[in-house]
Amino acid sequence: MEKYNISVIVPVYNGEKYIKRCLDSIVNQTMFKRLQVIVVDDGSTDDTLNILRDYEKNHKNIMVLNIPNAGVSNARNVGTEAATGDYIAFVDSDDWIDCDCYEKMYSKAMESGTDIIAAGFYISDNNKDILKNCVTNCETKKSQKEMILDFLSGKIDVHCIDKIFSRKIVEKVRFETGLKTAEDRLFLFETFLRAQTMYCMPDIFYHYYQNENSVMHNKNTVLNMDGIVVSQMIQEKTALEFPDLEPYAEAMYISMACRMYCELVAENQKENSQYVKLESDIKKYKLSAAIRYMSMKHWAGVLFAKISPKLFHELRKNTFIRFVK
Repeated sequence: MEKYNISVIVPVYNGEKYIKRCLDSIVNQTMFKRLQVIVVDDGSTDDTLNILRDYEKNHKNIMVLNIPNAGVSNARNVGTEAATGDYIAFVDSDDWIDCDCYEKMYSKAMESGTDIIAAGFYISDNNKDILKNCVTNCETKKSQKEMILDFLSGKIDVHCIDKIFSRKIVEKVRFETGLKTAEDRLFLFETFLRAQTMYCMPDIFYHYYQNENSVMHNKNTVLNMDGIVVSQMIQEKTALEFPDLEPYAEAMYISMACRMYCELVAENQKENSQYVKLESDIKKYKLSAAIRYMSMKHWAGVLFAKISPKLFHELRKNTFIRFVK
């Protein structure tokens, strides 16, 4: 069996418009021959599968799996189960990566001996980078408790796309298939509970495409309530595993509650079953706790949510605020 350093998992559904850009960026990796590329076609009905078969035919280390449509989380899980690389990476089908992305991240993994390597990502629109999200300003090795604390306090982003994970960690974790959104957040937290160390790089290799048709831009706020459910699950798990960090987990929940509450207000969905609870939780939460347990951008959100939910909603339409997770 061929030995690969990294298994790159690409879930795709009806991605004929962007999948070539994505796969070309992977094929052009400086360590491409040491990559196992697993593309999981989630029951596409356009020309995606034919495009994928061409790549599979031309590259022996590209594997295409065609499955019935069941969502991105299931597709990622299927890819993970087929992976044999030492590390696992995830790339969304409309995104792309710089050519030295995996060589630099894998080299740092070997040098540092850590379970997870994290870098940053650009938010891109029509091939133009409009915002960068750095995980750190300098190279830093973090212990398990440090990475969980940084995650809860918003210092580490909630995505899995800008990281590589030791397969021994990921094979014990799966994406929750019942979630439409926030599946990355829960998956990442679960990997942190199993990892011993993480290395953060100041580099940015990943280009996250801002697709207005994605679930994250869907105006149906009911879909986005998954973020509330996930935040509550994380708070419960934190209370059990790291009781002293529970206030930070509560702060993460309140931050998410503010976002959802303000969307409900702006969309005049006061009849939503979550509305009364979110309003009550936000009103009871003290601003002094927000200042202590949140980053400035998040406690500012709590302040705006308390003062004017509609104003907070309008501010979040700004690119900078909207993409702060």
